[in-house]
Amino acid sequence: MGGITAMLYIAAMAQPQAVVMAPHNFNSTLVGLAATVHVSAVIPNFRITEYFVNFEDLCSEIATTSLSVKDGWIDLPTAPGLGIDIDVGKLRAHPHQEATHRGFRQYWEEYPRKGYTPSLR
Repeated sequence: MGGITAMLYIAAMAQPQAVVMAPHNFNSTLVGLAATVHVSAVIPNFRITEYFVNFEDLCSEIATTSLSVKDGWIDLPTAPGLGIDIDVGKLRAHPHQEATHRGFRQYWEEYPRKGYTPSLR
């Protein structure tokens, strides 16, 4: 959507109309979510954010400093920057691979699925 500044602008336009914000993170449980957590902490019309639980273990694997999630709440990080850090060596162990183009998914293909294990491959 344009990053942190764009989300702040949208929140500022939505607030006078009594519209709450529910940011989506497009499958990002680490960097994108860290940015969303910081913005959400400063916008008065924040309601809830999207969080991909099925990628939590993988993100914890590559993070040296991660987000703290407990009982559905995420603590606002206090470390510099977005409050997270990534182990580049561990990240390189999972190189990007293009996803196969598939048309629209069917309802039974959505996450989480019983027995589904996420993979960075």
